[in-house]
Formats: sequence, C-alpha cells, structure tokens
Amino acid sequence: MKKYAISPAEIRLREGETVRFEVFTEDVQHGFDVPALGIREPVNPGKPAVFTYTATRKGRFQVDCGILCGPRHDDMKAVLIVE
Repeated sequence: MKKYAISPAEIRLREGETVRFEVFTEDVQHGFDVPALGIREPVNPGKPAVFTYTATRKGRFQVDCGILCGPRHDDMKAVLIVE
C-alpha cells in the first residue's frame, strides 16, 4: 500500500484456501479493510500487517484503505476475488 494505491489491485483466492497476508507500506499508515469479510488490519510504516484468512465463500469483495491517509484516500481500492 502507498499513497494512493493498493497493489496488486486484484487478489485471487480459491474457496477453502487459507492464505497468509503480509501487507506493507513505506509512506504513511494505511488500513487493509475488506468490510464484507470482516477484515480490518492497520498497516504501519516499517512494520507489515501479517494475518491469515481462510476464504469461506465465493465472490468479489472490495478492499479499501481504512485509515484516512490524504486527499486521494478514496482512490485506494482493490478487489479480493474468491473463486
């Protein structure tokens, strides 16, 4: 994550798969949020957010920056796709 982008913009998982996320930022604090899946992780500079997630249902889920990070904060979008 960085001002004002989430990369990759598309994350693909298989239903039933458990993945370990390591989310980094080098500029300011961000939040890796997937509201529909109950994921809400703060991401701080110099310390990655590390968490696991098991994909329990198929669908397309919006990923947002959950911490206000500047004037283009609302541009920080990605999608998590569970197939």
